[in-house]
Amino acid sequence: MKKKLIGVIFEDSRFGGPHSQYINLIKNQNKIKFETLISKDESNHFKKLLIKNKNLFSAEDIKPLSINLIYIFKYILYFFNDIFKIVKFINSKNFNLIYIPGGSNSLKSVISCILSKKKFVWHIHDCHSNIVFILFFTLFHKFSKQIIFASKRSKIYYSKFVNNTKKFKVIQSSVPKINLKKIKKKNFRVGILANFNPIKNIELFIKIAQETYKLNKNIKFMISGNVWKSQIKYYKKCIKLIKKSVPKKTINVVANKNNVKKFFSNIDIYLCTSLYESSPLSLWEAMSVGKPIITTDVGDIKSFKNSGCTVINNNDISKFVKTIILFESDSKIYRKYSKFSNKTYEKEFSINRYSKKILKILI
Repeated sequence: MKKKLIGVIFEDSRFGGPHSQYINLIKNQNKIKFETLISKDESNHFKKLLIKNKNLFSAEDIKPLSINLIYIFKYILYFFNDIFKIVKFINSKNFNLIYIPGGSNSLKSVISCILSKKKFVWHIHDCHSNIVFILFFTLFHKFSKQIIFASKRSKIYYSKFVNNTKKFKVIQSSVPKINLKKIKKKNFRVGILANFNPIKNIELFIKIAQETYKLNKNIKFMISGNVWKSQIKYYKKCIKLIKKSVPKKTINVVANKNNVKKFFSNIDIYLCTSLYESSPLSLWEAMSVGKPIITTDVGDIKSFKNSGCTVINNNDISKFVKTIILFESDSKIYRKYSKFSNKTYEKEFSINRYSKKILKILI
């Protein structure tokens, strides 16, 4: 039987959750042939993974969107020119379907599919947006074949703005299991794996490290994440705060999150400080290696019983610190939460489970 040909569009190739999820998908299936259009800007890591997984792709100079004013200006200036490029890609092959994994801000891709009269599936990964994208979603979601949400929280958020939700389906984002080698560490280490972005609330992570150091100097912290051009200012702000608030070597910053195995081998607890997230892949990766997790209220994490996660609301720094010190000092509790964490991954976030669900929609 001839495989279906699916066109995939990424207007923004700065590697993050949607890109990682797509790579995981193409690794774990052989029923569909995917061909991908990506933007050129800061796309090197994404390109390497597409090549490694033998995914046919083309790269165009499509302007990605960011809160940075220069990015916004370029996005608007080249808006129609970029749509022309995307329409050209859509019409270049006899695609059975177009898959748009980039989230609610994939305006150009959605408009291009409508202009080309091509069926498309739209994948939403966020649970918070601005009025422009909400309005866009409200107007254009009806043209899609299916809307996939990465969490129940995302679906609930967007359902508030539309009357008909028959096309809405929730598929929790998932990750392949990570197998780690045990390494000897001098200190107990708490880490976060995230691109530098205000939504990740790295400032809170730094404040927690600062207060923890006052009570236990043996606990160290690690931040690992890419720094995109649009977030250099925020990255510098975080580095300045680290130098000002904590002694040297208390927080190790690795401005490159590509070596996931190395990161998880070097930490004992995963700490998530995000303001909001729909389905945070780094948490599910932490679960796959059995790391206890301390987190703000993100995604659907509260709906999973005995998840291995301690959820702390309202940026309660003292509670974050007490929980970290408890895990460091009580090995019995640590092992208990480690076991819960791994079991939750197996039950909810295995990549095989995810692939079956999403392929059912795309096929």
